[in-house]
Amino acid sequence: MAATLMQTANATNFIILLTAILVFVPSSEASFWRSPQKTINVRNWDKTQISIRCFSFNDERKVVHLKPQEAFSFTFRQSMIFPSSTMWNCSTTQGTIIAFKNDYDCNKNRNNLCTWRFSVKEAYRYSPEYKKWIRYEYNPDYESLSRGGVVKGQLPMV
Repeated sequence: MAATLMQTANATNFIILLTAILVFVPSSEASFWRSPQKTINVRNWDKTQISIRCFSFNDERKVVHLKPQEAFSFTFRQSMIFPSSTMWNCSTTQGTIIAFKNDYDCNKNRNNLCTWRFSVKEAYRYSPEYKKWIRYEYNPDYESLSRGGVVKGQLPMV
């Protein structure tokens, strides 16, 4: 009887400890459950002001109006369960660029930084692997054309 009671107490203590670990560890800032922060740096590489809005499937930033050579950065965490599901887009009045996805080499560098230069006609992402700027053409899509540019939900003037 005493042995059964001791086994029940040990099982109860184990369940309480496991519950505490599962509840408190993932929410701590230094948790091994969380991926490191990634940073996207965006610079206006044009001679005119550019308006940019960056967004993902579950988060978005406000429209930023960048003067020539002006820049901004933002950080986020990549999904630990499905890393390839984390994707960030940046939209201008010319179209949209995929600013972050899992297979970009900037995702695998030490400082977790993806650096972009935007101009009116195209955008460039710095490749740490090749140590050069890679050119990207804008993809005109619903974000830039039928929804009125970088302002979410704004219909085009007719």
